[in-house]
Amino acid sequence: MKYRFKPKSQIVLVEIKLSHHGKECSIPAALDTGAAFTVIDPDLVRYLDIDPSKTACKTKIVTATKPEFCPSVMIEKVSCLGRTVKKLRVICHRLPKETNLQGLLGGDFLSHFDIRINYRKGFVELV
Repeated sequence: MKYRFKPKSQIVLVEIKLSHHGKECSIPAALDTGAAFTVIDPDLVRYLDIDPSKTACKTKIVTATKPEFCPSVMIEKVSCLGRTVKKLRVICHRLPKETNLQGLLGGDFLSHFDIRINYRKGFVELV
């Protein structure tokens, strides 16, 4: 199934649905083929009753300004673009406020599928 975005856009906006132990939320995110990991705002992780401060698992990421060690947590189900990955470990990190994004969909999710992005026609699909 093809999902549309604004043709020739610099960023592909998607909606990520997070499900964990009966709680669900959907967030605006950017599809980021250059990101190794999926990144979710820590407040949303807490909404799913997961406390990022209590995890022993930290992952090093490189932000636009510096490297950081961020908590990573396991989410029961992550869905986007009509596809679902179960038990996905995501990075808890707040993106800059001016992006208006609460997450990035990264390679750890995308690597489960073949992806096709057509910027001229404005569509993305996972197969």
